[in-house]
Amino acid sequence: MPLISYDGTEIPVRERSGPSGIEYTFPLTIPATAEQVIVMARIGIRADGMRAVVHVKDAPDCRRHRFADQSLCMWFDPDAPEHKWTAADGLDQLAAHIARHLFQEAVCRAGDSWPGEEPPGQHPRPRTCTTCGGEGA
Repeated sequence: MPLISYDGTEIPVRERSGPSGIEYTFPLTIPATAEQVIVMARIGIRADGMRAVVHVKDAPDCRRHRFADQSLCMWFDPDAPEHKWTAADGLDQLAAHIARHLFQEAVCRAGDSWPGEEPPGQHPRPRTCTTCGGEGA
C-alpha cells in the first residue's frame, strides 16, 4: 500500500486503476480545524497531460471554489505548470495542495475573504452554498 507523507505523518493510500486513470483514496485532516475528510483523487491522462480531479467526502459544504461536480477547483487549466500540481510533483505535494485548499475553504466558511490565489474573474459566494448562503467577504 502506498504512503503519503504529509505534515510529519505517513498516510496510507488506497490505489485503484481503471480505464480513466488511477484513483487514490486517503484520509486527510483539514489544517486549523482538525476536521477529518476522505480524499478521492483521480489522476486521468488527457491529450494535454495528466490531470487530477479531487473530491472530498465528509468535508463541510463550500461551493466558492468547486466545480459543478463538487470537485475542488485548485488551479486553472491555462495556468503554467509551476502554478498547479503535475504528476512529477508526486502524491505528497498533491496532498499538500488539497490540504491548503480545504484550509482556504474553512477560512471562507468563517466569512473571511479567500486567502489564496484565484484565477481571473469574479468569484462570488454562491447562494446555493449551505454554509454561507452567499454571504460574507
